[in-house]
Amino acid sequence: MSLYYVKHGVKLSSTRTQDQLREVESTFLQVIGDIEAEHFEPILSALCDWCGYQKICPLWRHKFKETRRILSEEAEKAIDEFLRLRDEMRQDKKRLAELQATLLAYMEEEEVERVFGEHGIVGKSIRSTYRYDPQVLRAVLEPLDKWEDVLKVDGILLRKIVQDLPAPVRKRIEEARTLDKQSTTLSIKKLGTAAEMDETVYE
Repeated sequence: MSLYYVKHGVKLSSTRTQDQLREVESTFLQVIGDIEAEHFEPILSALCDWCGYQKICPLWRHKFKETRRILSEEAEKAIDEFLRLRDEMRQDKKRLAELQATLLAYMEEEEVERVFGEHGIVGKSIRSTYRYDPQVLRAVLEPLDKWEDVLKVDGILLRKIVQDLPAPVRKRIEEARTLDKQSTTLSIKKLGTAAEMDETVYE
């Protein structure tokens, strides 16, 4: 199977196994069945404002319902307050990002990892995630009967499996990894409390 990108003069090709073809065929038949049964799940998106089928769409039923009851005073207030709070949350989120950027810039300038205010402490930490060379990983783990375990788990469990391996093996695996992504987190601790909360700020 190939896709031709005529504008760029590029052809991308791929192959499918018989199992994959059967899966696609099953998907096609399911879609055909849904169409014949007139079963269409509505998908809310920004394009809805330009859609000509709002009057028959279940997501717009309330707007066009001929026997729609007039909103009660409580419901009207709830809608207005909900919209107002959403706007305030967006503004607060934007302001929070600005304050976080200011704090991170100050910490970098002062070369400190934590800053102490009158009402609490803000700390900074860097979190890193890594990619592993699958060929090296397999060469190391397959003789230990660990390769099949890695294929069945996510990154967190992979780290747990690696931690239980002998030191020389862990070293070989660490040498096969490359940095994938880094994110900076801020932790806050209000004075007089024991709880801390982490929030990822930048990647």
